[in-house]
Amino acid sequence: MRESQNLQQGLVRTRVVIVTIFVLAVLGVVGYFALRQPSSKDAQTGGTPAYQQVAGQFFTAMSKNDSHTTWGMMTSRYQLLIGPEDAWKKQVNEAFGTSTGTPTFVSAGKQSDPKNTYKNQDPHRVTYLFTLKDGKWSSTVIMLNINGTWKVDELESQAQ
Repeated sequence: MRESQNLQQGLVRTRVVIVTIFVLAVLGVVGYFALRQPSSKDAQTGGTPAYQQVAGQFFTAMSKNDSHTTWGMMTSRYQLLIGPEDAWKKQVNEAFGTSTGTPTFVSAGKQSDPKNTYKNQDPHRVTYLFTLKDGKWSSTVIMLNINGTWKVDELESQAQ
């Protein structure tokens, strides 16, 4: 009888230990997900990804003829390609100074980079549609993640 009681007490203790470990594991998993910062990939499943938000801000500034803001949203490589900020201001004034309404989002996604042109900076492509004095234009930017900040590295526009 004594052996049976000891065996039952041992089983109860084992169950308590197993339940305690299970509860601690659940609390650890819940705590991990509650405290971690959402990533760009998280946003893709539940909201607008960061690269797409920055591209939207860029195109909105363009539609308001705000060349200074858009200049600051570009990679230094793209700024060097354009030339001085005054040259950019002239381009924005000529192209987007007549914009009517707000830019309309068209598409966004990962940019393929088989030759590593973008040096592992997570390239993404975002396209918006603009209405200008001479019709509709589709504009696409390549967004790069430079030290945790999304920047415009290329801009291409085509008449629709």
